Amino acid sequence: MPRLRTFALIAVGVCLLSNSAFAEENEKCPKGTAPIFEEDLQAAPSCAAAHAIHSFCGWGSTGDRGLAGVVIEKCEKIFLDKLKPAQKRDYDAKMKRCENKADRAYRNGGGTADLSEGAMCEEDVAASYARDVTNAANPPTVKASFDCRKAQTLLELAICSNDGVGTADIDLSKVYRKASQTATLDTRKVLVESERGWLDHVTAACLSMPPADAAAQSCVQREFKGRADLIAQCMAKPADTRAACLNNYAAAPGLGR
Repeated sequence: MPRLRTFALIAVGVCLLSNSAFAEENEKCPKGTAPIFEEDLQAAPSCAAAHAIHSFCGWGSTGDRGLAGVVIEKCEKIFLDKLKPAQKRDYDAKMKRCENKADRAYRNGGGTADLSEGAMCEEDVAASYARDVTNAANPPTVKASFDCRKAQTLLELAICSNDGVGTADIDLSKVYRKASQTATLDTRKVLVESERGWLDHVTAACLSMPPADAAAQSCVQREFKGRADLIAQCMAKPADTRAACLNNYAAAPGLGR
């Protein structure tokens, strides 16, 4: 149950209130406010993990061009030599469109953010091709409350890397969905806002780089189980105490590392 895109929370699964997850911009960088560097992305265990890290921890300036180059190289190793001539031409054309759009915006008075956007556009294209090839060769075996073939965020990747975490995500989505469906409109708003904060909390508490090692998986699984218990307890409390109860996730027993 990660990301919430405009909002509603990761509907039924990683999608709780809607079938998308918390908006990417709402997920905090695992390094907090610290910048990331090429070595951080080189150390990432996969193309998908490197892309997720850069997506949430980018510089927003020309520095992203070098970082994107690292991610693109990591991703292209997965698919580039597998593309047929027509597919390779299509890939090159998509990459060129990203580059041209950014260059035009920059020449027409834009700033370095336009160059960053172009680099991230190219990285998105490469990551998408790598994801398609990876999924075709290795269909995801972990079941979660969302389609693990579409996992992109650090939290989604952690969930989809372990059966136990995937099961905890499914269990939490059921508890959340039941709470949301039976709640009044005001209580549902409280629940949504609390879930936004909790998702940020999980990322900060559990996910470092790389995001899906054994310690991170164990931490995420504990958080999800603890959150399911907390929601059930809080929804049984009087309405005027639910918000405080739901937002007490950091102090709930067994959570965090």
